[in-house]
Amino acid sequence: PGTRPLTWGEEQTIHLGEREIDTGMDFLSLDVTDDGAAFTTLDGGVWFTDGSRVDRIGDTVAALGFGGPRPRDRVVSAGSGSLLAWLEHPDGPRNSPVLVVFDSASSEVVARTTAVDDEGFPYDEVAAVVGRQVFVATDFGSGFVRYDVDSDSLHPVGAAAVETARRAAPRALVVGSSAPEDGRLVPGDDLYGAIPVVDSRLDGLFDPATGERLDLRLPTGYQDGHLDVYFVQWLDDDRFTVGSS
Repeated sequence: PGTRPLTWGEEQTIHLGEREIDTGMDFLSLDVTDDGAAFTTLDGGVWFTDGSRVDRIGDTVAALGFGGPRPRDRVVSAGSGSLLAWLEHPDGPRNSPVLVVFDSASSEVVARTTAVDDEGFPYDEVAAVVGRQVFVATDFGSGFVRYDVDSDSLHPVGAAAVETARRAAPRALVVGSSAPEDGRLVPGDDLYGAIPVVDSRLDGLFDPATGERLDLRLPTGYQDGHLDVYFVQWLDDDRFTVGSS
C-alpha cells in the first residue's frame, strides 16, 4: 500500500514492476495509479491494466481529433491514490466536454459531470488531480474549475489555487535556483521542462512543504551539458524516478 511499481512502456508492452503486459496496441500515453497503469490509444480509447488483464475504461479525444498530436496528459492521475480523470466529448470536440473520474481501486467511474465548460472550447484539459479534487483548465487555459469528487461540487478557481493545491500534495517537488516559492513544479505543464544537471547532480530541487533542498547526485558519466533529465513518477513518499535523454 502506498507504493507504486516502476512503470514504463516499450513498443506495445507495458512494464509494470516485474510484470510485462503485451497490450497488442500502439499507445500514446501512460499514467500510473496505486492499482496499475492507464494508457491511451490513437482512437481516443482509455485503457487500464492491473498487471493481469487489460480493460477499456473510457474514451477521450482521438489523436488527430483537434488537427494535431494529442497531449500526453490527456489522462491524469495524482502522485498517490487511485483516481484517474479525463475529458470526453460525446457530441464532438467543439461541444461541451464531460469530465470523467475513474477509481482504479474499485474499477468504476465514480463521477461524470457536464458542467465543466458551457462554451465548448476544444482545448479544455485536466490540469491536475490532487487528492479527491480534479482541476480542469478551460477556455484555452485562461480559466480553471475545481471538481470535488466527494461532494460532487464544481467551482471556478484561479490559477493560484491550482498551484497551491499541487504544492501542498503529499508528494511534490519544485525545481528552481534558490527557494521553492520561486521554482516550478515537476512534473509541470511544460513537456520540455528538464531539470538542470550541474556537476553530475540534479540542481535546485526543493520540497515545497518544508523548503528542504535536495541535491540528487547522478551516477558517474551523467554530466551537465550531456543530457536532459525529466521527472517520471513517484514510487512512494521517499522515492521517485527520473529519465534521461
